[in-house]
Amino acid sequence: MSALGRPYMKRYIPAVYTVMLLCLSCAGGGGTSRTVKTAKTLQRPEWISRGETGTYRKTMFWLGVGTGDTPEQAAQSARQDVSSQIRTHVRSRITDVAQMRDGSVQERFESISQNITDTKLEGLEILERFTGRRRCYALAGLNKSVFLGKISDKVSEAVGKAQSSFSQAKAEKKVGRFSAYYSHLRKALSLINGMKDDEYFYRSFVKGGTDAGNRGFALERETGREINSFLSGVKVEKQGDKQKGSQGKPLGSPLAASFSVFGKPLSGFPVVWKTKRGRVVCDASSRTDAEGMSVCRVTRVEQSPVAAIQVVCSLDTGMPQAGGAEYIRPEAVFSINIDTISKWLVYIQETGNRGVITSCVISDMKRKGVEVHELNLQGTFDQNTFIKQASRKFRDYNLITGSFQVREIDRVMGNSTSRAHGNVKAVQLSSGRILFHETVTNAIGVSHTGDPKESARKALSAAGKKATETVQKQLGF
Repeated sequence: MSALGRPYMKRYIPAVYTVMLLCLSCAGGGGTSRTVKTAKTLQRPEWISRGETGTYRKTMFWLGVGTGDTPEQAAQSARQDVSSQIRTHVRSRITDVAQMRDGSVQERFESISQNITDTKLEGLEILERFTGRRRCYALAGLNKSVFLGKISDKVSEAVGKAQSSFSQAKAEKKVGRFSAYYSHLRKALSLINGMKDDEYFYRSFVKGGTDAGNRGFALERETGREINSFLSGVKVEKQGDKQKGSQGKPLGSPLAASFSVFGKPLSGFPVVWKTKRGRVVCDASSRTDAEGMSVCRVTRVEQSPVAAIQVVCSLDTGMPQAGGAEYIRPEAVFSINIDTISKWLVYIQETGNRGVITSCVISDMKRKGVEVHELNLQGTFDQNTFIKQASRKFRDYNLITGSFQVREIDRVMGNSTSRAHGNVKAVQLSSGRILFHETVTNAIGVSHTGDPKESARKALSAAGKKATETVQKQLGF
């Protein structure tokens, strides 16, 4: 290169580099995606501390701010913040809007809250993002009017379908197709119950709820009245009542219950067979036949503490609840007279021989009309030895016996806590047959005055209640 060219190059090459750098800095600036704001170029936005912006205000949106090490973590945190706010609000309002009996409010909230999650809140989106030097931030939002509008539409759709099913049920009733009539009523109530969570959610934000929801609750009450009106007209006839049976043997004739309404049989309806007093083994149909009849064949009559076993066949409504209304339950009650030993003795040994559990069992059996006596024995006996001795003297009786221990398990903050446990069993003394043998555990008693005797007595009372429930369940009275 000539000497003339070197000064020229020195003069113009820096300028060329400058132009090239400017061009490179402008390249790629034509994209349409939103640019993430960074701490190096912009100040920390106010929505991080205020929780809203001029465009997205809390009066119009449920808004939540989230932070994390990555943009994805920040977005997830923001969405969860929104769902948590909504869940807290619904929990605070559910008692007022649901107006349910004590004990079911929490269940209703748990049912509603299953849909109050960041993944199920339709329309919840990320509105703003910011990346700082060390943390990432996101603002999530859900448009209140749009979301509640969708909830209202869902309620309206469900109630519309329920009204259609109710109308179809009335039409089926007119032509005597009672099974289809009942099926449509069941569908109507299922639809109404299905929309309740959405309606209660809506009511937690908007007083009075939706018009469709109010119509739905009115339809629920009307459906409940319709069902009970129908069930009140059901007539029941029975065959095989008041038979005489023997323990361990089948019944001579089957038990049969027939259901009809307006002179027409209720065919294809579900029924439930069960014993109210005593125990039997049976083979029963679960639905009525074409003549509206259900049959139960008793294959074995079990030991009973009473002289008459009661077997019940009831029409199973199978209906969802209609605003807490109790449904009429048409039923047929059969009595089976058996040659049973109906006299009972009770002796349950307890720590300290207090007689608390024995007293509980005897009192309950007497209320049920059972002939029962207490054995007043002193001392400690092995159960098997005691049963053998009792069978020699009281062969005409059945025996309920058992053994329970109680001890103090804790004493703290001035309270004494005791626990009782043991077993209870019933024996047919004439044959030595064990009718049942059950274990009773974890019966707790607490004395707030710190008296161990009081806590022991309360623990034995709790054990007595459990023992009584066991006797009821096992002997069927």
